[in-house]
Amino acid sequence: MPGAAGLIAGSQLTPLVARRLRPAYVLAGGLLMSLAGYAVIALAEGVTVAALGLAVIMFGAAPISVLGTALAVGSAPAEKAGAAAATGQTAYDLGLALGIAVTGSVAVAVYRGGIPADAPAAAHESVGAALALPDEGLREQAREAFTTALHSASALSAVFALVTAAVVLTLLRKVPRS
Repeated sequence: MPGAAGLIAGSQLTPLVARRLRPAYVLAGGLLMSLAGYAVIALAEGVTVAALGLAVIMFGAAPISVLGTALAVGSAPAEKAGAAAATGQTAYDLGLALGIAVTGSVAVAVYRGGIPADAPAAAHESVGAALALPDEGLREQAREAFTTALHSASALSAVFALVTAAVVLTLLRKVPRS
């Protein structure tokens, strides 16, 4: 559960940092920190290294949930604080789901593009199915295609994080620290 550990640690650190820095800098800083995790995954050759990258990503992404909800609740009238918190959490969850859908779709396309057209249908469906086939050459191609897909999804996620950091710095630059 290295991702969960990163999220918990980042969530606990965010309020301390947010007292000293404007929200735009905390959010953008976290997103930029997550770039290091994406780089680790993009270059990873093993599960342990990829898990470490995920922990760094989650640590950097933690301020989005914590500070994003605080900003939404803090900007709403007291009688609408519950609705603001729910809306903020829904927006976070929707963004997470859309991000998974987009990067997952890219990863699947890259994986399938790395499998020969004449390979059995099972090999195109999943890396697990491909690894269960008796053809060692195809299993190696599936491993390579999966690694390339993971690296591609990580690179795309890094681009999204960089663009989001720029948007946050632009739109929230005048919001005072909490």
